[in-house]
Amino acid sequence: MKLRVSLILVAWLLSAKLAECSDATSFHILGPPGYSESIQVKALAADQREVGQWTLALPFSGSLDLPTTLLPLRLEVSGNGLLACDVFWPNQEAASTDVRLELRASTSITGKIIGLAAEPAPPSEIRLEVKPAKVPEKEASRPRICQQESWQITCQVSQGNFQCPAPVGIFDLRVESGLMVPAYFWRMEIRPDSKTNLPDISWVKGASIAGFVVHPERGGILPETITARVEAEGQQGTEAQRAAFEGLRREVKVTESSGFFQFRGVPPGRYRLETRRQELEAISESLMVSEPKEFFLEDPLLLQKLPELLVYIDPPLDSTGAPWTLRLLETKGYRRRIVAEQLTTTEAPTRL
Repeated sequence: MKLRVSLILVAWLLSAKLAECSDATSFHILGPPGYSESIQVKALAADQREVGQWTLALPFSGSLDLPTTLLPLRLEVSGNGLLACDVFWPNQEAASTDVRLELRASTSITGKIIGLAAEPAPPSEIRLEVKPAKVPEKEASRPRICQQESWQITCQVSQGNFQCPAPVGIFDLRVESGLMVPAYFWRMEIRPDSKTNLPDISWVKGASIAGFVVHPERGGILPETITARVEAEGQQGTEAQRAAFEGLRREVKVTESSGFFQFRGVPPGRYRLETRRQELEAISESLMVSEPKEFFLEDPLLLQKLPELLVYIDPPLDSTGAPWTLRLLETKGYRRRIVAEQLTTTEAPTRL
């Protein structure tokens, strides 16, 4: 008799707990401004079986009759002209039991990959990664489960042309396809009333080196552009590889306003990166490129102030009264590079 009473009590407590979980969760779903159509919400179990479906008018605030015995559930939210959104419920990482879904309007992005004429197997699809360009701090702390960090969208390619669905807003975009070096587009404004056309993307295969440069005192990415250079370290290889290395040594990239830089078509070898802006400099650790893929620096290059060198010249002028020219050279094997150059003055010392 006691065992039966205990089992009934446990079952009642479990039922109450599940009911509490369902009742405690409020769904708040917002659409884009002016959106007046209904949306569809589907609940799928772990085995992809549909266990619930609702048609809701926006904005929606309330609870859904979810089958709590089949947790966890995946909620698919979709609507005409909206970018589909998936939500896992319950979300163990969320600080609140409330589910806030902020749906974005969907439009399309078009683009073209050029340089495919000599490619024996041109790509049939591309992958588009879409990330919000910036999320304000006060907004990032809100429990927006559907405010996705990024969208991964697969699009078909026909004769180099592609068209992809995309959310409306200001985003950072990354386009990749097979062995193609990824292409990046920063702070692209995707408007709802027109198609967004990306600049042409050159078909370049092989490895790439990319990363960001930041300023230590400003606590973030530089608002100005700087130059970046990739240096090959003691490379030998074939004549074609040596020519590619020499080309990289002469190639200077001007970073995006975000501080981003990218070197495309990098042959296998060991490299280091140098970035400079006036009296600031950053040098990376050695990076080994061994296969045709993207090598993205995990940590941004941190610009630091160059040390100041004081040089005393006596006499400060030559026999004709002209100033001396002082050059600070950096030597790497058989190569030399002028790091700083300055004329002497009668006001010693000379600063380099």
